[in-house]
Order: sequence, then C-alpha cells, then structure tokens
Amino acid sequence: MPRTKEQIEQIKKQKQQLIMQAALELFAKKGFHATSVEEIARRAGVSKGLIYNYFKSKKDILIAIVNSLFVQMDQAFLQLDTKMLTAKDLESYIRVSMQAVEIDPQILRMYFMLYMQPDIEDIVKPMVKSYLDKIIEMLGPYYQKKGIDNPRPIILALISALDGLSLHYILLQYPEFDDILDFIIKKFVYL
Repeated sequence: MPRTKEQIEQIKKQKQQLIMQAALELFAKKGFHATSVEEIARRAGVSKGLIYNYFKSKKDILIAIVNSLFVQMDQAFLQLDTKMLTAKDLESYIRVSMQAVEIDPQILRMYFMLYMQPDIEDIVKPMVKSYLDKIIEMLGPYYQKKGIDNPRPIILALISALDGLSLHYILLQYPEFDDILDFIIKKFVYL
C-alpha cells in the first residue's frame, strides 16, 4: 500500500530533524566550517544526496537549526496576549522557557557552542538580533504600563540574566537554579 501524503511529510520532517541534530552536534564540536556535509550525512545515517534533497547547502542547515530553536521558544510566547500581558503571564512564560534548560541542558550547550563561533557570526547574529527585536516589541507594552518609558534596556537585561542563568546551569549545574530564577523574576517581572 502506498504511503499517504501525511506519512511522506512525517518521514520528511523526521529526516530533516535527524540531519539538523547531527549537524548541530558536529557544528558545536568541530565548528561550522570544519564540518563537511559528508560528515553530517554519516552522523545522521543518510546519504549526502538526501541532505541536498532537503537543504540547498550547509548554510541552510545552520539557518534551519537556529530557526528551529526560535520556533520552539516562540510556541509558548505566541500564546500570550502581549497587549493584555500580566505579571503572572510573563512569569509563567519565563518559567516554561527555562524548563528547557533543566530538561535538556545538552542541547542548549550545543546551541551556546554554536552561537559562540566567530566564523558564523554573519549568519547567526542577524537572526538572533531579529528575534530579540521581536521580543522587545512584544514585551514593550508590559513595561510601559509599569511606567518605564524606554523598556528596551530592561528587556535586554532580563534576557541577559536568563541567558546567563542558562549558561551557568549548563556549565555548573547550580542546585540553586530555582532560587536564582525566582530572584530574576522578582526583579524583572514584579518591579
């Protein structure tokens, strides 16, 4: 019996995810430029031709990896009504987002290692900046309602604090993770 369109799409998504996971591991370990498409294919257990069936280039794989992280982060955020955002809503969003750090610190470690590579900065930096600008735009009204005329610095400080907590948890596995997160929420959400 032939496969349905849905089954074919599911197989395609699974293969793309497999390729992206293999590429992320290699990019984080060896670097973007030092990793070949052949190595990605070997790690993923697929042919080089199949990779090019799904991605035009190694750069497209990198872009898909970065975009997939943003999509995951967006899922919780986009459910918020940012015009009617309450402190409880923002706290809940932050807690859900930070659960990923505790659930899968290894994947986050690979993302941090990938982002820190200077040879891909020209690819990743505009994507990260665009994502941050979107968060600033979405959170801006919340802080303006709190009387902060220029919310950009406080939003960037919140994001920086959460990134720092994530990085330190990945490196040091702080047992006080929840206490530190509570402190960040108290200072940046309930001001």
